[in-house]
Amino acid sequence: MKRSNLILLGALGGILLFSLVFQLRVHLYVRQGAANWKPVRTITQNRDVPHFSAITAEGQLTIRFEQGETPNLSIKAPDILLDSIRTEVQEEKLIISMNRKPRKKDSVIISIETTELEELILSGNTHFETIQQVFGKNLILDFKDNSSVNLKLVYNSIQQVNNSTGTIRINGEVKKIDFTQNPKEEE
Repeated sequence: MKRSNLILLGALGGILLFSLVFQLRVHLYVRQGAANWKPVRTITQNRDVPHFSAITAEGQLTIRFEQGETPNLSIKAPDILLDSIRTEVQEEKLIISMNRKPRKKDSVIISIETTELEELILSGNTHFETIQQVFGKNLILDFKDNSSVNLKLVYNSIQQVNNSTGTIRINGEVKKIDFTQNPKEEE
């Protein structure tokens, strides 16, 4: 055999050997990754909250509200997100936010119950809905970003500021309504 043919066969053999070693390493890496993977579970967690009459929420959340006798809050979410959902009450205002952005397929559902609702401020991609009619005297609504609502209300007065591109549905009986819609500023 000619020397050039031997060099060519040696180069092809080296490439074949390198490909084989590379594929075995990738296969081993994938198997180790699959062995360390933990399935994500959806968990419901109840949290104690003191009395509140206002709610501020931000993030990719679905909030279901019900008027009841005592404050109650439960979160249904993937276990990897539960620690990143912050809920605290300051000056009778329940503040809900997320430190971590959920994946598109993740669903975070927060069920809230309290005696009265006087103010609701939503931003981000928050969806808020009432389970049944909510009764009260005065209600302030402020919607931003892509927040959306589906409300069943019986109130004397509602003041609403809407800067949201989401869907706003309000049904029920209201004696006085003050709507303010601030158009998005053009850049």
